Order: sequence, then structure tokens, then C-alpha cells
Amino acid sequence: MLYLLYGPDTYRSRRKLNEIIEEYRKKTGANFQVHQFDADEDDPARVRAATESGSLFSAKRLVVLRYPFSGKADFEPFAELAKRSAKSKEVFLIFWDREITKSASEKLAKAMPYAEKEQEFLLLEGRALESWIVSEASRRSISLSCEDKERFLSYGGDLWRTVNELDKFAVAASQAPYRKNVSSSVFSLGDTFFTSKKEGLFHILNLLRAGEDALGLFAYLANHARTLAAVRLFSEKRIPVPQSFRIHPFVQKKAAVVARNMAGESFHGLFRLLWEEDRKIKTGERTPEHSLERILMRK
Repeated sequence: MLYLLYGPDTYRSRRKLNEIIEEYRKKTGANFQVHQFDADEDDPARVRAATESGSLFSAKRLVVLRYPFSGKADFEPFAELAKRSAKSKEVFLIFWDREITKSASEKLAKAMPYAEKEQEFLLLEGRALESWIVSEASRRSISLSCEDKERFLSYGGDLWRTVNELDKFAVAASQAPYRKNVSSSVFSLGDTFFTSKKEGLFHILNLLRAGEDALGLFAYLANHARTLAAVRLFSEKRIPVPQSFRIHPFVQKKAAVVARNMAGESFHGLFRLLWEEDRKIKTGERTPEHSLERILMRK
């Protein structure tokens, strides 16, 4: 049996992979083995051996091969494995991969005829992304305000980051009321920072004192600035923001109000400063704390 799981949304595809492994483990009980390989790092002969070797006491085997399509390894040995596994009742083979490029799609096409199931995981956007965020929040027993949703939606289809922030939010919400309020203020930081320098300074200092990560705060502000810049640009041109920017309609609406109320010269100067500090953080010239300080003390 062969399954194909692939696509740019590696968070959801990885979760699906883990769910399949766990379900298969429960179904097969003690007679279960799982082998995981990387197409670029492991010898194809080892992968083949895992699909062929077995014992009287371990009849069921699940073999996971990562990056068979996007990797640099020769695909022909894996294509042969796909063909063999399609006829096997003892081996469950899963090809798991990330985004499929043009060259990788040719390899994928060779495996598809033998797959019992194939699923592509595209990046979520719009209503689908919002529903997913609300569902994940519910799994953690937390409720989200409009401001909370706005921040999570601003991450676009980066579900790894979204989940990480949701987990932090859930921890904060389970602690003292003061800590919960501080955490919630992270989600309104974008609005206050870009509309009131004084309030922005107050917010950031409180968040840092409460233990928030300086790099996370800077990344949020930089991402929010990019959203404001895009919304402002297309608003001035009187055309809709292209879907390729993956900015949720709710986020666009709020960003448009903030962008309209910012003076052009002030906005462009702040955006350039954020870009410059972002580069210096990535090259090690500045610490996130120092960059936040420079931005807050700007003239």
C-alpha cells in the first residue's frame, strides 16, 4: 500500500503523517514496525531492505520515506518501491515531501499510478485559514478576540509559527490575570505602535518586563509593517490587494485604517528603519533588544 503526502504546508502534512502512524500502530498492535528514511541521506538499498525483510513475529511494516520527489537522489529505485508496495499487504509505504517543484512533479507523476491515496497540502488562506486558527485555539481551550485573530492571521500560511504562538498564548492565559492581559496586549501592539509612539513604548516595555521574547516582538512589528506597506500601496492605487500577498480581508480592513492615519514621510522612514534593523539582526550586528530600543527612540 502506498500513500503520497506532499505540499508547501508541511505542518498539516506532518500532522497527518503522525496521525497515520499512530492509527496504524493501534490497528496492527504488537505486530508493527515503523522505519523512517531520508531520500538524500539514506542508501536506497536500506529503504528497499526495510520493505522486504520481515520476521514471523513482525509481519506489518510501515516505511516512511522523506523527500523522495524534492530530494537530489535518483528516483528510479523509489519508483520501483512504489510499484512493489502497491501489491503488498504487509508493507505500508508513505512518501512524504514538501512543496513540489516542476522537476519534482515529474517524479511525483511516476508514483501516482501506484498510490492508494494522495493528498496535497496547500497553504491555507482567507476563511480556511481563519477557521483553522479558531479550531486550533479551541483545541487549547482558549478564545480569541478580533485583535487576537488579526495577529495570527498576519502570519499567513506559516502554521509552524502560528502554533508556536498559540501555545505561548495558551500558557499565558492559564496564568495570573495580569499575565493574561499582558499577553493579549501583544495582539494590539501593531495598532498602538504605528499610531502612537508613546503608547507603543509603554506596550513594548511592559511586554519585555513580562518576559516576552524581544526577537518575537521585533518580528511581529516587521511583519505588521510589511502588511501596512502593501495595503497602503494598493489602496493608493485604488486596486485590491492581490491574493498572492495572502493578507486576510479582516487584516486588510484594519491595516487600511492605520495606514491612512500615518503621515507618508513618517511611515516610509519607520519602514526603512525596520528593514535596516531586521538586516542587522540577521547579520549579527544588532541584538533584537538594541534594535527595538533604536526604533522606539527614533525621532
